[in-house]
Amino acid sequence: MLAPTLSACTSDTTTEQRKEVSLPEGFPKDFKLAEGSVVRAEQMGDEGWSATVKVADKDAQDAAREALLDSGYTLNGSLEDNPDERTYTMDNGKRSVTLVLQKANGDYLVAYSFAPLAR
Repeated sequence: MLAPTLSACTSDTTTEQRKEVSLPEGFPKDFKLAEGSVVRAEQMGDEGWSATVKVADKDAQDAAREALLDSGYTLNGSLEDNPDERTYTMDNGKRSVTLVLQKANGDYLVAYSFAPLAR
């Protein structure tokens, strides 16, 4: 029997499909993404967003996580059992974020899913 895995925020995309894309209109300007190439970005519902950034290496992934923590986000939970896919949930009192740091097909990816906290 196979164990379920958490992969709601990522997809197993081949390298040739990972071409740089533009952020969609209305993407929050106050949400800083990792340094790298945005390879996926979309609005989810009325106020949710997701974006995936291809970064240089694991250090760049770790820097993306630290940047959120340094900007006021608090870590609520993490799943780090698989070194090739680490998942973190955070919030800053206004917005919740799920951050997935994944290595897939040789690419280092930082996937964000975020939305305002329920009021």
